[in-house]
Amino acid sequence: RPVGLAVDASGNLYVADSGNGRVIRFPSPFLRPQISAFQADLVLGQFSGNSKIQDASSATMNAPFGLALFADGSLAVSDAAHNRILLFRRPTGGDFTTGQAAAVVLGQSDFTTINTSTGLTGLSSPRHLSVDTSDRLYVADAGNNRVMVFPRAMFSANGVAAAFGITGFNNPQSIAVSPVTGEIWVTQTATYAPKGLLGHLYWWSVFPMHGLVFPSMIKNITR
Repeated sequence: RPVGLAVDASGNLYVADSGNGRVIRFPSPFLRPQISAFQADLVLGQFSGNSKIQDASSATMNAPFGLALFADGSLAVSDAAHNRILLFRRPTGGDFTTGQAAAVVLGQSDFTTINTSTGLTGLSSPRHLSVDTSDRLYVADAGNNRVMVFPRAMFSANGVAAAFGITGFNNPQSIAVSPVTGEIWVTQTATYAPKGLLGHLYWWSVFPMHGLVFPSMIKNITR
């Protein structure tokens, strides 16, 4: 079950292969003719392309979801089921290796803990990620209905606290940061919570229209 994607400066495609508990990389697929199936040249989160160990450790993942690349090519991966972010450091002048252990974990105090937390050091089912031009890491912390911001995450200690959290979201899923303006875009689940008698009367008065409006809207979008 592939979920998150990221493309590095060399055009290599990273895929969060969530169902197999791993991240795989396809070398420059956009520069190659579509003659046959592409072969991945890297596996992170498992020890090989044939293993599937989903226990929490520095080298294994359960359900990778979001991906984000830092300026030096290092990779952040959200492991949603284990309520953490794993940071894989790319060696200077070198490359990742299959089965490489993560250098840093965020959201947990160590690599084997998987608890949820509402504090600045914790996460709950983190989803997609983004990195800005200053290498600040932004996390859609879905289970806590917030976005967490970690400055210089790649150089931090395990379990370091986020600088701050942006609250008021409802189950945020995806996040993007503009490299030009620094603006943040977040997708979330829409909700409507009617308040008082008038609010409920309004809700039930427009509810029958949903069955007429939304099917037609979806049909037009998919054309």
